Amino acid sequence: ATDVARLVAQALGQLHRPAEVIVADPAGLALDELTAASVAVHAGPPTAPWVADWTDLTEDRPDTLLLDLLCAQEFSGADAVGHTPAADDYAFVPALHPLLVRRSLLDSGTPPDSWSRAGHRLFAVRGKEPS
Repeated sequence: ATDVARLVAQALGQLHRPAEVIVADPAGLALDELTAASVAVHAGPPTAPWVADWTDLTEDRPDTLLLDLLCAQEFSGADAVGHTPAADDYAFVPALHPLLVRRSLLDSGTPPDSWSRAGHRLFAVRGKEPS
């Protein structure tokens, strides 16, 4: 239950809220607060054009995370936006830890470590501390 509460709090705490939240089995989970805030909740594959990985609920996320990632994507036109071990900031890179990915790229089945070699544009942003 604490994971569900953390998911709801993190999603609703974003300055740019997600359009949808995907969960393995929404039955019996306390997700009413998300749907009341017009966030779609369902199982199965994502339907939104962009996908943010929110699977690690122990990770603290700044309330600007989705907004920052979407702005970086809009600025760059990249297929995936994320962090690098070198903390690159606003730079195209050959590899990254993806945080926001074009759904069609995820659906392609191409592994993330092959994205750049396959011609996909990867754009790195430096992570912010949660507020």
